[in-house]
Amino acid sequence: MSEPRSDDVAVCIASWNTRDLTELCVLTARARAGRPAVFVVGDGGSTDGSRPMLTDLARAGMIEFETAEGGRHHYEWLDHWVRDRDETFLVFSDSDMYYFRSGWLEDLVATAVRHDADMVMGEYLEEIPDYVDPVGGKLMRLRARPAPWLMLVRRTAIAALDTSFDYRFTDDDSVPEGMIGFDVGAAVYDALLARGGRVIVMPPRFRRTWVHFGGASWRKVGGRRARLAALLLATELPLRRRFGGSR
Repeated sequence: MSEPRSDDVAVCIASWNTRDLTELCVLTARARAGRPAVFVVGDGGSTDGSRPMLTDLARAGMIEFETAEGGRHHYEWLDHWVRDRDETFLVFSDSDMYYFRSGWLEDLVATAVRHDADMVMGEYLEEIPDYVDPVGGKLMRLRARPAPWLMLVRRTAIAALDTSFDYRFTDDDSVPEGMIGFDVGAAVYDALLARGGRVIVMPPRFRRTWVHFGGASWRKVGGRRARLAALLLATELPLRRRFGGSR
């Protein structure tokens, strides 16, 4: 398979009330990608000042900025991009990712091309028995899945599955917990394997490419994590001037 053009790769970031972390993610992801790509941010109804910041980045030509009236969940953004984008490869990144090593995107794309892969995981998350859902408190067995904070997919292969990235759970007497949970990406992963799709996991050293703050859109990032995020953003703000933006 030949190397894709820059307009055949889109880095897609779903954002919700993670203003500073989203800005840090965009600045460092672009600066250290190691190859051209389209960068897209979808905001699901932030009220923390994210939208003016993202509008400014869009005016500077750094991103394509999408909004959803009435809000949109993380998995809904992923479903939307698979359904409505045109690029060959989509790279999904959480908004609370900090990319500190160069070539992270080039490594993902090169791996997909080399292996003719339909999915390349930044990390693989093992099945978790006796998992208690943090929102509803339900006991379940959580299915193995690609880490949703960083993965590459071949858009047409995923679109053909007609399966959502959404979080779901179902009663199942075949497991001791009596219920199986499919967190974001798990059902897509299962459907892709059932279809005979090719899935690759990046080597462990690839995880030394980023910091994932984790859960910043649904739990408070405070204390040391908040101070670290503020320090990193202050350090990386000169990247805005590199891309023609201001702050």
